[in-house]
Amino acid sequence: MTLLDELIAKHTAGIPAVQLDYSDEFPQADAIAAECGSEEVRDILSRIERLAAERSIADESGTVNGDELDFMWSRFSRYASLLPHLVPRFSAIVISAITSHSSELRLYAAQAFKLAPVAEAVKPIQAQLSVEEVGPVRAVLQQALSNCKSKQSWVGRLLR
Repeated sequence: MTLLDELIAKHTAGIPAVQLDYSDEFPQADAIAAECGSEEVRDILSRIERLAAERSIADESGTVNGDELDFMWSRFSRYASLLPHLVPRFSAIVISAITSHSSELRLYAAQAFKLAPVAEAVKPIQAQLSVEEVGPVRAVLQQALSNCKSKQSWVGRLLR
């Protein structure tokens, strides 16, 4: 069991498994994230990437039913729910996910910066937008960029 698994177990103790399985967010995501270190952030990103690979294989095989797909998306969303809480302390690690080969990981990293914008994400997001195809990832990257630019502008005004 990894430290991330231990933190999740600690902060979700007593919550029925069914509720956790079909929840789009970890209950107490902020508390889980508060105890995460850089290794746990990397673990979260890695898990999202592995889930994306599993989903891709399932899609190609055509053997996955709707309930299984729903369960996969819930798992994606639960791990992704931690990212906005981690951006303030680990923005560089989350920024690295913006250029991942996994479109799901890029999407969730962009979503994290949309919800928790930081000025240092502006240039990496702009760079990724220059190569990102039209689609949902691009749309979320554009929203994240707008929010991060607003944050950059706000920080700049404070420093004047």
